[in-house]
Amino acid sequence: MAHKNKPSPKAVNPANQQEKILEDILEVVLQEARRRLLEASRDPQRPRYHFLPPPGWMNDPIPYFYDGNYHVFFQYHPGLPFWGNMHWDHAVSKDLVYWENLPIALFPERGKPDSEGCWTGSIIKRGNLFLAFYTGVYPQNQCLALSKDLIRWKKYPQNPVISYLQKPAELNETFRDPHVWQMDNQWYMLLGAGKSYLEGSPLLFASTDLLKWEYLHPLYQGPAAGDECPDFFPLGEKWVLLSSRKLTKWAVGNFKNLFFEPETFGIVDYGSFYAGKTLLDNKNRRILFGWIHEERPVEEQLRSGWSGVLSLPRLISLSPDGSLKIEPVPELTQLRRETLIKDYFELKGFTDSSGFREFEIPGGNQIEIEIILSKVSAREWGLILPGGESIIYDNESKRFMNENYRLPNNQRVNLRIFVDNSVIEVFLNGDFCKTVRHYPPLEAYSQPLRVFCRDGKIRVEKLNVWSMKSIHSHSINGAE
Repeated sequence: MAHKNKPSPKAVNPANQQEKILEDILEVVLQEARRRLLEASRDPQRPRYHFLPPPGWMNDPIPYFYDGNYHVFFQYHPGLPFWGNMHWDHAVSKDLVYWENLPIALFPERGKPDSEGCWTGSIIKRGNLFLAFYTGVYPQNQCLALSKDLIRWKKYPQNPVISYLQKPAELNETFRDPHVWQMDNQWYMLLGAGKSYLEGSPLLFASTDLLKWEYLHPLYQGPAAGDECPDFFPLGEKWVLLSSRKLTKWAVGNFKNLFFEPETFGIVDYGSFYAGKTLLDNKNRRILFGWIHEERPVEEQLRSGWSGVLSLPRLISLSPDGSLKIEPVPELTQLRRETLIKDYFELKGFTDSSGFREFEIPGGNQIEIEIILSKVSAREWGLILPGGESIIYDNESKRFMNENYRLPNNQRVNLRIFVDNSVIEVFLNGDFCKTVRHYPPLEAYSQPLRVFCRDGKIRVEKLNVWSMKSIHSHSINGAE
């Protein structure tokens, strides 16, 4: 029996088939990313006017300014809200307020010096190229990546540029977080290291070509430094060293004969702020960023799908006494949406009872408070925020927010407080900062704002409270 010829099936182009498979995979990935972002955005503890990446873990920022744009690279564990195989993620802003998440910049690569993570570092520009120095692990080697546009990066094929074998044997295991700068036609690198966690010893290396590095000596060794995340820069006629261990420390002093001699030193922030690093912008401003870490149980972080927040940017300068002055950048006033309170008054409290004023604050989980006090003679004064957090100064023990802080009687007080759901950033008189994490239920924010004093008087010259805009919208680019 004769058989009719069946039509031959259409020839399939393997390239088109592969492209279709990749498109399908990408769509599945994007759908999952959107799902996770939507879930994270429903978490009432997630901040609304601080920058956060898409769900996952973030820590240590690496700020950099170029061509009118503020870039912040940072450690990122994509999709997983716990510390792990670190990548470099990337965000950019034109105004320090609204941020756009950009593609991940650096990935760990199997079989390379960074196979188990790309840890923090710094970025410089030389000629037409941007160079990112970072620590690849394990062990801790210093690596290099290059870019023409700060977006697409290519790793130096001869990595590492500094081997772990170059670490002095007498120091602890820390050998990481390269900070690079140029001075007098020479390149210098500072690496986090220490004799112990309590006594930092940042190590100074030098190079003429950024590829071959010679170890010189410790820049400084002592309690004014930590053993992680060094940042070193001129400010006025002095030099500033930032470094971290448990908290971020600052030290101001002189840089002579390639040694740093601190004159004053202190703590950048007494709370949940860590790994502070800076950039220099086109207005010659030194701007500080830090990682705000979580304080709630790991189980809740896993359930929420995210962990870590970028601090609000802070302007740093030198005070007349040589200490470091830290204030919120003025651009943050763009976030003020509506004035909820504008008032002034005096309070008098007694030994056995407080004088107080209460204010209803709609939306008290997303506000900025500015309060200016004068004629402060009360033994204790402070604020109870919506949500229940206490901001208290005890004149008897000389403690503010449970930290040692001396405020002379009758000194003028300028206090700014940023409340953004689970994040509270507090700034007092330019010389005290503390970042607090708190996780009350949403209904707790219906409590009024209370200003009080006990055993004496305060004059409130100004009390302003603003509701704050969200910088996020529901999209996959890291906003929500």
